[in-house]
Amino acid sequence: MKRLKLFVLIGLFCIMVGCVTNTAIDPEEKKRNFAALKTQLAVEFVNVKDYRNAVSVINEAIDIYPSYDYAWMVKGIVYQYMKDYSTARSAYLKALSINSANAEINNNYGWFICNELNDPSQSLTYFDKALMDLTYPTPELAYMNKGICLAKVGQYSQAEDYLNKSITSNPGFPYSTFELSRLKYKQGNYLRAKQYFDVYKNSVSVLRPQDLELGYNIASHLGNIHEQNKYLDELRIRYPYSEETLRLSR
Repeated sequence: MKRLKLFVLIGLFCIMVGCVTNTAIDPEEKKRNFAALKTQLAVEFVNVKDYRNAVSVINEAIDIYPSYDYAWMVKGIVYQYMKDYSTARSAYLKALSINSANAEINNNYGWFICNELNDPSQSLTYFDKALMDLTYPTPELAYMNKGICLAKVGQYSQAEDYLNKSITSNPGFPYSTFELSRLKYKQGNYLRAKQYFDVYKNSVSVLRPQDLELGYNIASHLGNIHEQNKYLDELRIRYPYSEETLRLSR
């Protein structure tokens, strides 16, 4: 979900309240623009983990324009983060009932099924639907997500193919390389896992907790105690209360 720049938000506000007085705005379009602005505000609340306000604002958006598919998708994302999976699923399905071909909705719902509901085999068709839309601006996400979910069902060769498709689609998107490293680690090919991990590590400015844990685990299997300690120390300093830090400190 892309952040809107301030000038875009101001522009939408002008459309909403009628800053341009000599141009008639269709009432339905005005409501949709208002709902779009509310939906973007909900996304901003999610970004700062203010779920209470995110819920309030996204429900306002839906009340304003009930057929706005993107608002229903964002509602699904909000409740997904809140781990209310029943409400999240209902919202995603409502979004799909409004626009079943929307690539972003299909990708997000597929990931929800795979990652949150832990049903990767049922998620794959949604990534395929997302990738059918040739206008989808971020196909690397759907390729990567399908690769991850294929790996979860043990289809490692196909998983690698889709992760490579993600890289081909957008060479500047580093997270598919991370997933290739994790895939090779899962397969027991620790040297190859390290090669991918080093490429990934050099392409990002800050390593996430899951990155540091994977680096630690690869180093452990390769017998590199210095690397192990380096990753563990960085975890403890940067993310002292993360699940990864607690797991590796036991």
